[in-house]
Amino acid sequence: MSVLIIAECGVSHNGSVDEALRMCDAAKEAGADLCKFQTYLPEIAINKNSKDYDLLYNLALPFPDFIKIAKHCEDIGIEFCSTPDDLYSLKFLVDECGIKRIKIGSGSLTYTPLINAAYLTKLPVILSTGMATIPEIINILPPTTFTSAPTYEITLLHCVSLYPCPIELANLNCIKTLKELGTVSVGYSDHTLSVVAIPCAAVALGATVIEKHFTLNRSAEGPDHAMSLSPYQFSEMVREIRNTELSLGNGAKTISEQEAAMIPRVRKGEDGKQPGL
Repeated sequence: MSVLIIAECGVSHNGSVDEALRMCDAAKEAGADLCKFQTYLPEIAINKNSKDYDLLYNLALPFPDFIKIAKHCEDIGIEFCSTPDDLYSLKFLVDECGIKRIKIGSGSLTYTPLINAAYLTKLPVILSTGMATIPEIINILPPTTFTSAPTYEITLLHCVSLYPCPIELANLNCIKTLKELGTVSVGYSDHTLSVVAIPCAAVALGATVIEKHFTLNRSAEGPDHAMSLSPYQFSEMVREIRNTELSLGNGAKTISEQEAAMIPRVRKGEDGKQPGL
């Protein structure tokens, strides 16, 4: 199955629904499978004493704007998704926007009411695991995850919650570690500044989902722009991820017809001589 590539638009629309729609168009053009935002009610999801409250309040789009974005994504042929930061936003995204899967951010991994509500929708659930220990991750997985017949479709994203994340702290081998946690798929939410190498390495290690921050303008003001990929960079990443998938093959040590045709031309006989090209 092809790797699911998520353009993490987050709040890089800068509070403008028109900018969000342009981001959807650009993500589609760049080859993303899914265009993802963040949906939250600031008065519920953010502590008013937080130094980021005013910033996040101004970046929050109202619910009707997300209905417009979801419809636009449907029209242009890219899947819409948004991370809910509270129970009201989750219900809205499922009931009003028709999301096909639920993405829970690393900051909500210990918010069990939200995670349990996500499971109850019966939709596929993607869980980012930044800042989490293995015991914390196991704690929020349903018991059937550890059986041969899981009740829920769950994908764990290895993630390091640094913005940006230094390459030496990416720890991509955690992808293999997470694969051992029952019947889950595993992907990678990349916060490094790498355009191609790190996402492709994650795919080579078995990631089935790649999430990467996306912006129309890397020099714009805002929390994520500088660590995000431009549309051109994102399209380069998508192209090389697809090439990585093609190169991995099926793992069987077989000889293709093309390679077999080389045997009489280059393989030495018992006399030790090479036939020659």
